[in-house]
Amino acid sequence: MFWRSLGFDKTLVSMLLFTHRDDRILATVNIVTNECTTSAILSACVIFKQDTRKTKLKTLIMDLAPNHTRKYGCEISSVKSGDRARTDTWQYEVLGLRMSVRPFQGILGIQEVQCSGDVLSPDTTVLMMALYTITKGGNEMRSSVRNSSIVFASVNLMTGECTTSGVFSSCYIDRKDSRRTRLSALIKDLPETEVRKYGCEVNNVRTGQLSNLISWVLEVKGVRMSARIFENIPTIVEVECSGKPLSSGNDLLTMTLYTSQNNQVLASANLKTHKCVSSHLFASCLLNDRDSRGTSLRVLIPDLQEEEIRNYGCTVAFESFGWTKSETWYLNAKRNSK
Repeated sequence: MFWRSLGFDKTLVSMLLFTHRDDRILATVNIVTNECTTSAILSACVIFKQDTRKTKLKTLIMDLAPNHTRKYGCEISSVKSGDRARTDTWQYEVLGLRMSVRPFQGILGIQEVQCSGDVLSPDTTVLMMALYTITKGGNEMRSSVRNSSIVFASVNLMTGECTTSGVFSSCYIDRKDSRRTRLSALIKDLPETEVRKYGCEVNNVRTGQLSNLISWVLEVKGVRMSARIFENIPTIVEVECSGKPLSSGNDLLTMTLYTSQNNQVLASANLKTHKCVSSHLFASCLLNDRDSRGTSLRVLIPDLQEEEIRNYGCTVAFESFGWTKSETWYLNAKRNSK
């Protein structure tokens, strides 16, 4: 996002990503020394030597409540040919998501997309709501539902009617507090490398004002990790991370599977040294020399309580067309009730 603000005649020297409230540094990159430093497990960087303006710093935000905001800053140093180096600082305010996506009951390949009006102000009354998918080339604004999208579910609170179509979708109407009305849809046909956009339109009215139509958009990615019942034993959940989601032509270098809550490493694999290390009693790894993307890490979770949700992360480093990149994937593992 940030690099696009630099002119074509400028060369990026360094970049710093931080939280605005407490100036906590999340990630830094130095193009000159080709160094990247992250101080948060959810941060990453991508360095582009050919066009330094494309260098990126990224961080994932998992604790921002709906309708809450948080400011982030990006400080960059750049130099223009024949001129002195200069430093610019940009700020961006992030707003908590209006829509959500999560694995459906821990089932591999099925994600639940949900839209709710509970992020609206307390004096708001929801009149109608629609959940839809945005087709390629479709307009993301309000007219998208009518012109270029497929509606999964809609609800009319004035008549109490709910309509679903196309996929496994549902609606819940809260007559005491209309803002808690929600629409949900199950997505089970999304390939691991595909990104799909979903939208939600909410027709609402606030006390003393005219009715208002708002639209929210959410990007959903194919599931990169999996969780399943181990050998039909309902009390044991198996979590797996594999290099298969990577595109063909990418060469996997390292892989680390860990718990997101306390960053405890459960298993790691290094294909350069051909070493696999596990620090968990029930962890294992499979190295694939022929196709590095076939390498996988697995861990068995025998102490997950019924309906408990536990988050796991997997960080992979890989070589793509001569460049070293990294990605981090996450999964909520859940043990369903018997």
